[in-house]
Amino acid sequence: MITVLVTTSLDKQSREKLINAFQSVTFHFFDNKNEAVTSNVNPNVLIAYADDLHEDWLKNLTNLKWIHVLTSGVNSLPFDWLMKNKSILVTNSKGIHAIPMAEYTVGAMLMLTKHFSQYLEFQKEGNWNPTLTSEELDGKVVSIIGTGAIGTEIAKKLKAFNTKVVGINTNGRAVSPFDKVSSMDDIDKVLSNSDFIIVTLPLTNSTKNLLSKDKLSLIKPTSYLINLARGEILDESYLVYALKEKRIKGAVLDVVKEEPLSRNNPIWELENVMITPHISDSSPLVYARMTNIIISNLLCYEKEEYECMVNQVDLHFTYYN
Repeated sequence: MITVLVTTSLDKQSREKLINAFQSVTFHFFDNKNEAVTSNVNPNVLIAYADDLHEDWLKNLTNLKWIHVLTSGVNSLPFDWLMKNKSILVTNSKGIHAIPMAEYTVGAMLMLTKHFSQYLEFQKEGNWNPTLTSEELDGKVVSIIGTGAIGTEIAKKLKAFNTKVVGINTNGRAVSPFDKVSSMDDIDKVLSNSDFIIVTLPLTNSTKNLLSKDKLSLIKPTSYLINLARGEILDESYLVYALKEKRIKGAVLDVVKEEPLSRNNPIWELENVMITPHISDSSPLVYARMTNIIISNLLCYEKEEYECMVNQVDLHFTYYN
């Protein structure tokens, strides 16, 4: 009998779908980690958010063989401990947020180029003002730093607008449907030739402060930056300066270093920035996608066919804790 411990409040439909899919699996559902810890359940499978997975608790779960992380981000996992316990398999929910984040990105790009936010302000003022000049996405060079599930879905959506979509990944390997993929060695050239730069990378040892002052200074004053990844990936202080001085035309920030963003943070005062509270991945459909991944992997786990389990996390890939 396989025992599965779920440490967060899943919606009723997801719980029922999991229970109905398996006859020989016992599920223990809890609303939060504290309830799960005090339950003293010793599971074979643990389903949780990465932030809940601390070594001082995990070391007591002597039957644990598989951890499924409920998000794609895993930078807060206890990697050193997991590396020592090589018998524990780790998977994540990579891809479940790709569609809402791609739609968010397209919406943000249209808002920037069509001045929707300014026109809403004019509407509130009763101001019939036709003086703003809109841009077209058609023909724009869009560079997506990170060609994983999210970056790829954004590229798919942007093909409909006749943009030239350039991807950047570690080694420049080709990924469909990008028109071109460059390696990190060519990032300077890519940044200096882009009309939009979209950041979708995970936070790792190699990506922290990737977009340093030197890198950000290469962006054209007519270009826009959209960050969907983590605030630590770029030099936020220089970005604020560059936006204030119009060295970068505009930005959309769904993530920042300080979350939640304090009221006195200077980012709030920038007129050429749209800030959203880390919600680009928001959608009621992500739970269904997440549940489908868990069911697919649990079917493989039940049959001990571990190689067919998707989204396996490479523990040798060093993330920031």
